[in-house]
Amino acid sequence: MLLLLFCLLLPSVGEAAAAEDTPTDCRADQLKTAKVTALAEFEHRGNDFSMVTSTMDISVPAGWTHASDLLLDAHSPAYRSALACLVGKPTDEWNDFRDYEWRFKPVTVKADGQRVKVHYEASTWVQFSSSDAVGPWVLTVSKENWRIALRPSAALKGADWDRVQVDLGGRGALTASPRPAFGEGGTRLSWQRKEPDQNPTVTFRPPTVQHWDFITTTTEEPWQVWETWGIYSASAAFWYVASGALLLVAGRRLRRSLAGPTTAAESSALRYLRWWAILLMFLGVLVYLNDNLYRWFQKLGGWYHDYEPTVAVFVLAFLGRAIVNTCGSVASQFRDDRSRVSPSTAASSVLRG
Repeated sequence: MLLLLFCLLLPSVGEAAAAEDTPTDCRADQLKTAKVTALAEFEHRGNDFSMVTSTMDISVPAGWTHASDLLLDAHSPAYRSALACLVGKPTDEWNDFRDYEWRFKPVTVKADGQRVKVHYEASTWVQFSSSDAVGPWVLTVSKENWRIALRPSAALKGADWDRVQVDLGGRGALTASPRPAFGEGGTRLSWQRKEPDQNPTVTFRPPTVQHWDFITTTTEEPWQVWETWGIYSASAAFWYVASGALLLVAGRRLRRSLAGPTTAAESSALRYLRWWAILLMFLGVLVYLNDNLYRWFQKLGGWYHDYEPTVAVFVLAFLGRAIVNTCGSVASQFRDDRSRVSPSTAASSVLRG
């Protein structure tokens, strides 16, 4: 009976879901008198990433079919559909994920009877080669240049774009199209009364830190040789190797500082310290340089097939056994030390303490 009921309800559920997925008619013909201002502002923080913030103000006529929907709660499907018409994805590409966009401030909507005004801010972080969408902008990052381009939603293409601004955060613009009407220092550009078929696009050189970070993380030729020394390869493995080396030096000096012959417990502790230091260095090299070492062995041995999974299985098997043996020996030594302490000795120690 339950199965029959489920089969009867399934078509209606599918129809409801299909109804929700039906695209809304945004009535772009009613938005030709809408007024829009857009700002893209970069902030380069001196690290291996930058931040770009999009600020957008949209003023739509109260006669727009979906204008009153913007005054509803943010969880309302009608509100979401109306807002999507104004700030929807600027491109139809399959890899245009708006989930990468951060909104630190909620979208604000105000109405005065004549017009409905929407204030919309969004941010994203830029680090690697990618194509990110934030607000009405699309940012394309490559090893040569960065490009920021305005890509308005289909409903607002014919609107009155009163002012469009790009602030490159101190970086100089290499190209700008169409020609900007105003500017300052080659880093702040502004357009007024944008034509529907003209979307401002600016290219500029990325900061040195971001450019170097891209070089040391890409596997493209001819930059692949630098990737070996990058932050996710040798530079990261260095800290593990250096920490292991310091542990070895500390253990050796500690052994020399002990007066007289060492006890069994002291010898075991020093031995475990030495093995753990070696495992730490091996782990760092394995985690951060495994791909580089594999490619090197591949060129050295003339491997024509992909043996990386096989190598990984044997390495993990050896490493796992070494870690288990080390931890097991430490636990066994700890239990032996505790068993040597008699109850009377422990009680007298507590009383003396």
